[in-house]
Amino acid sequence: MSYFGTTDFMMEVAKGNVAGHAPVYVAGHDAAITTTLATVGEDNGNLYTYSTTADIDSISSDNAGDTHDITIIGLDASYAEVTQTVTLTGQTPVTLGTSLMRINSVYNDVLTTLTATLGSIYVFVSGGTVTAGVPQTVADIRATISLTSGVSDEHHLTSVYTVPAGKTAYIVFGKTTVSDAKALELSFWGGRGGVAMSQSHHIDIKDNNYDYFFKLPASVPATTDLEVRATIDSGTGEVSVNYDIILVDD
Repeated sequence: MSYFGTTDFMMEVAKGNVAGHAPVYVAGHDAAITTTLATVGEDNGNLYTYSTTADIDSISSDNAGDTHDITIIGLDASYAEVTQTVTLTGQTPVTLGTSLMRINSVYNDVLTTLTATLGSIYVFVSGGTVTAGVPQTVADIRATISLTSGVSDEHHLTSVYTVPAGKTAYIVFGKTTVSDAKALELSFWGGRGGVAMSQSHHIDIKDNNYDYFFKLPASVPATTDLEVRATIDSGTGEVSVNYDIILVDD
């Protein structure tokens, strides 16, 4: 729909009125960024571990009371997008119907489940030790729905995203904030996470926010892994990042 002879292209994409185009909103939050380079959104101070095969096959909660549905959007061995809904069985791991190469989103659809998540939820590669629903090897974990002040985020808040097969991603906007009066070095990376990544954007800010509008949207081909990494000058800081993508059918 147009008003006064103009049409807002972004709004039309958001409404699904532009064939072959779809919006993607990537949001990452991390309360554990330190002086060591780490992926924003993992809350463990490490770089994200990428799978080289479709070995992401399990999900569990650390709370026995979590028995509701969780939606997982990921990519299979061919990087095709797969959406699946899994019913949790508390601290007992559940096997995914389709094993995945990448995870792009994990969330509790609260408008459907009408149930709040009680614990932290983990999507992971099976084979290692899982104690009370928690994988004991950090490198086995591919996604986490965390608790903030005892309340579930209900969504995996990560800066990691992989472009599905048959799509080209156009990055149109990026934003970051840092708290605790910290000096932040933040960098945007792209490539094949299981093989090699390269830095494409770098900023330095202190206790502030940063917005970047791409006048010429960055074009990212199918199967590319995208990731935001960060360090701060001292101690531990809280960092949030967001970037908006338009996916276009190839």
